[in-house]
Amino acid sequence: MEANSGSMSACTSISSGPTDSAYHLTAARLIDQLYQFQQCSEEQHNRRHGELLEVLDDVLDLDSFSGIYSYHAAPMVLDKPHMAKDDIFENWDSEIRRMTFTGREKTAEPLRLSLEKSMQTCEAENLRVTFDIDSVLAFPESLGFARNGIEYFPMPHSLSSLNSDVHLTLICQYQTEDRETGEIKSHKKSKALHRIPHYALGRPVGFSNLTVYILFPRLYSSTRDARLTNEEMERWTDGVLLPALYSNATSSQTQHYPGSFEQGKQNSLARGAELKSKGSMLHPRTQMLAYFLQNSIISTLWDQILARVQQPGLEDFGGVTLFLSGKNLKGLTQGSTLAEAHHNFWQVWDSAIDSEHIRADNLFLDIGKEMCPTAHAVATARMEMEAGEEAQVLMWRTCCLHAQKAYQRHGAEQAMAKCELYNFAMMEETAGMTLLHHTKSDNFRGGLIYSQYYNNVKEIFDSGKSYPFQSTALETLGLSPHLINSMKSRGRHLGPYLPALEGHYLQSKAKCTAGLAASEQKSFGVREEHRIDGKLWEEVVKQLQENDRWNLALELGRVESQMVPFFVLPTKEVVAHLRHTINKFCAGFEATRALCSAEYVSWECSQVMIMFLRCLRHAYGAGGLSREGGLWWDRRQYQGRTCEGMRFSKTLRQYGFCLLLDKLDWRTMRFRHCSAKNLSLFGTPALQKDYRRQWRGVKDAKNDYIRMEQLGAWLVEYRDCAEAYALIRSAMVALVVQVFRKDVFLRIIKEVRPEFEVDGRNGRLALSWDSLNECLMDSLKRPPRLVEGRRGHGKTASGLMEVLWGEDGQYNRGRWGEKMAYRQVYKVGQTHYVLAHDGRSEGRRSWRRAVERECIRTCWLLPFPYPQLSNDGRFMQRTSHQPGDPPSQLMWVGIGHGDVYDGLMEVVEEEQKAVISYSKIRQVFSRAGVVSANEMDMVTERGDCLSGWPESNEEVLSCSLGEMEDRLILIKSRQDCRRRDGRGELQRR
Repeated sequence: MEANSGSMSACTSISSGPTDSAYHLTAARLIDQLYQFQQCSEEQHNRRHGELLEVLDDVLDLDSFSGIYSYHAAPMVLDKPHMAKDDIFENWDSEIRRMTFTGREKTAEPLRLSLEKSMQTCEAENLRVTFDIDSVLAFPESLGFARNGIEYFPMPHSLSSLNSDVHLTLICQYQTEDRETGEIKSHKKSKALHRIPHYALGRPVGFSNLTVYILFPRLYSSTRDARLTNEEMERWTDGVLLPALYSNATSSQTQHYPGSFEQGKQNSLARGAELKSKGSMLHPRTQMLAYFLQNSIISTLWDQILARVQQPGLEDFGGVTLFLSGKNLKGLTQGSTLAEAHHNFWQVWDSAIDSEHIRADNLFLDIGKEMCPTAHAVATARMEMEAGEEAQVLMWRTCCLHAQKAYQRHGAEQAMAKCELYNFAMMEETAGMTLLHHTKSDNFRGGLIYSQYYNNVKEIFDSGKSYPFQSTALETLGLSPHLINSMKSRGRHLGPYLPALEGHYLQSKAKCTAGLAASEQKSFGVREEHRIDGKLWEEVVKQLQENDRWNLALELGRVESQMVPFFVLPTKEVVAHLRHTINKFCAGFEATRALCSAEYVSWECSQVMIMFLRCLRHAYGAGGLSREGGLWWDRRQYQGRTCEGMRFSKTLRQYGFCLLLDKLDWRTMRFRHCSAKNLSLFGTPALQKDYRRQWRGVKDAKNDYIRMEQLGAWLVEYRDCAEAYALIRSAMVALVVQVFRKDVFLRIIKEVRPEFEVDGRNGRLALSWDSLNECLMDSLKRPPRLVEGRRGHGKTASGLMEVLWGEDGQYNRGRWGEKMAYRQVYKVGQTHYVLAHDGRSEGRRSWRRAVERECIRTCWLLPFPYPQLSNDGRFMQRTSHQPGDPPSQLMWVGIGHGDVYDGLMEVVEEEQKAVISYSKIRQVFSRAGVVSANEMDMVTERGDCLSGWPESNEEVLSCSLGEMEDRLILIKSRQDCRRRDGRGELQRR
C-alpha cells in the first residue's frame, strides 16, 4: 500500500550542468553520424560476401525462399473477409503444413535465406537523402509560452494521455508501506513521464500537433494508473484550475466556460446521449469540447495555480509540472538539408510558441535522417514507371547496427547505452535498433538522450502507432468459451467481447491486404532519429555553420552491396514475402480453429492458436522476438516441469529466418510432447492485464480448467484400465465439487472471517452446519439460516440438483449460473466423460449422477439459489430485509431437511427407495455410500441438518498432475504385467 507525501523536485533527465566540452564533442560526433553512417568496414562486408559465394548453392534469395516455404504451401486466407472454414484446408495435408512452418520436407534440412543474394544496386541520382525534426518535447515554465492562447479541454479524452515512453523522467517523492511490517518508507526516484499521473490540458492555438499536459508527481504510485480519476479531476478543476481561471478572465469570457468539472463532464456527454437516443451508434460517447483561452488570460495563470496548490487540502497537487509534446512532424519539416529542416520547423514553432518561457536544456528535438529510392507510383495509377525504374526497399543490415552500437560507446570498456535490437519480419540479416543512453555516458552529458534506427517499410502497417494483430486480447479468440466464462465469473470483469475481437482480427487482415496491395509500386527507405536537447542542437548548428556545411546537401555515390549499411531489395519481392508470411500464420490459426467446435476448444488447441497469434505480431515488423519466451526458447524448467517453446533463437541464426521447430502433430495441430510434466510455453499471460486485481482468482479458474482438461484426456486414454479409470473418475468428480465450493465461498467471501478466507477461496472449507457456523463473520448471520417449508425448486433434492447441475436449457438460471466457473468445469468433464463412453448419451447421465452423489456426500448444506428469471447476477437468496430489521441472512438448504428428503431417494441406489423414515436417514446415507459412517446425528435444535464435518476426497485433490500421471503409468504397467502373466499361464496350461 502506498501513500504520497513530501515535496517534489521537478527536473528532467538533464538536471545537472554538463560542460561545454561534452556538448562540443557530442555535436561533432552527431554531425559525423548524420553525414556518414558509422557502419561495418568495406573489408568486413567483402569477407561476408566471399563466404556467401562459397555456399551460394545452399542459400536462397528472398523470392525463392518465399516461393518454396510460403507461396504454394498455405491456402490464401489473408484476403478472406471471414474466418476460413474446413473446406479451404482440405488439400493442406500434414506434410505440406510441416514444410510450410518448419521448412522441412521429409528428412531434408531447410535452406538458408540470404538477403545479400537479392541485393540490387542503386544509382546516386535514384536515392534521396532528407532531414527533418520529427518530434518536439519541452517543459515550459509558464502557460505564457502559447503566443496565441490555448484550446482548453474541460473533459480530456483518455486517448489523449501519454501512452508510451518518451524517454524523459521527473523526480518523484512518494511513500510506500511494507506489507509485512507496516513500516512507512520514503522514496525519491526518477520516474518515466507516462507513469506519472497526468492529463491533457489542451493545445496551443496555431500548432495543432502540440499537446499541453499537466503532470502530478506527488500523486505517483506504482500501484495506480497514470490517468487521473474523476474525483481527482473534480478536486483539481473546481479547487485549483477554474478559480485561477475565473480570477484572470472577465465575465464576458467566463460566461462561455463551464463553471465546474461536473458541468464540463455533462456537456461532453450530452451529444453522445442525444445521438444514442436516436438510435445512432456511429459517434463516440464523449465529445471533445474545447474553449479558447487568450494569451492575456493565461500569461499569469500558472503563477496563480502554483500558489493555490499550496493551500490546505490541495498539497497532493504540489510539484505540478507543465509538459509540451508534439510528434509526427516529419512531413511538415522535411528538407534536403539540416538548414532547410531547421527553417521549416522554427517558422511554425515561432508563430505559435514563445521560447522565452522554455529553457534550452528543457527543450528536446528528434532530429531525423532518411534515405529512400526515388522510384514510385500509385498502385491504381494507369501510367507505369519509366523504363528501367523499379520500386525498391532499403532495410538496415543487422551487422552495421551492431557496428553503430560499438561506435556509440566512444571506446568505453562497458556499454553506456541500453540497446534493443528488433529483427524485422522474422529475418536475421535486417533489423531495427534503439539506444537509450546511460545518464553517466558522454553522450547523455552532451545532450544526446536517445537514438533509433528502423525500416520505413513498416509504414505499410502503421496507422497512428496502431498495428495489425498487436492487441494481446486477440489471444482470447483461441480459448474455449467454457474457460472464458470461468475467468469472467472469477474476475468480476466483462473482459473482451468475442464478436468485437473477431471483428478486430478480420479488420487486421483487411488492413494488411489493402496496405500490401497499395505498396507494390512504392519505394521505402531507412530512417535514423536522435533525441537531443536544445543546447546540443544549438551546438550542432554552430559547428555546421563554422564548417560551411549548414546548407550542404548530403551526396551519395553508387550504392553497392559492400559499401552501404542497408540492403536494396525489389519492393515486389519484399511485399510478396510479407504477404505470404502473414498469411501462413493466419492460415495456421484459422486451420486450428476450424478443427474445434464452437462450444468446446481443448486447451491443447488453444496453446497452438495462441502460438500462431503471437507469431503474427512479429510477422511483418520489428518486434522484440527475444521477449516472447514461448517463441524464443526451446525448453525451460518451471516448477519441476519442462516447458516447450519454438526456439527462434536457434532457427533465426541457422536459417536466417524464424522457422518453427517440428514439435506439432500437423494433422491434429497439437503439440506432440505436451503432458502433465511437459508443457508448452504458450499460456495466457496477456489476460493478466485485463484481470489485474482479480488475477489470483482468474488464474485459479484457469488452472482448474486445465486440470479438468488433462484428467478428461486421461479418462479417454485409460478407459480400458478399470483401476486407472476409477481413480481418474473420482479425481474429476472431486474437482468439480471443489470448484463448486470455491464459487460458493467467493460469492459470500465478505461475510467470512479473515482467518478462513484463504481456505474458502481454495475450496477447502466444507459446506456443512459446523463449518459455516464457525467461519461466518457476523454473529447475526449465525447459525446458518435454513430454508423452511416447501419452497419451489428447493423442496426436493432432485429439484435442487436440477438447479445446480442440470442442462442449460432445462432451467433458466438467469445471469448467475451459465457463466459460473463450476458449471464450466462440469461441462468440460462431461464432454470427456461422453467421449470415454464412445459418445453415447449414457455417459452424460452417468457423469451427472456421479457429480450429484459426490455433491450430496460432501456438501451437507447447499446454497438456496435465486429463483428462475433472476437476471441481476445474484446466486444465493437472502432473507427479506426491512428498515430497522437486523441484516438479511444468506439462505441454505440442508440435505437432511424433511421436504428435501422427499426427493432424496432419486439420487441414491434403487433398492434404498423403500426407506422413507426421516429418523433412518443416517442409515440410508451410510448404506448408499453417500457419506461415511462417522458421527452423523441430526442437529438437535433444528432437526433438519447433519452435524459434523463431511469427508472430502483430499487425496486426489492434493495430488499434482505430474504425480497423478506417475500413478496412472504405474497402474497401467501393473495391469499389463498381469495380463502378460495370465496369457503365459494360459499357454502353459
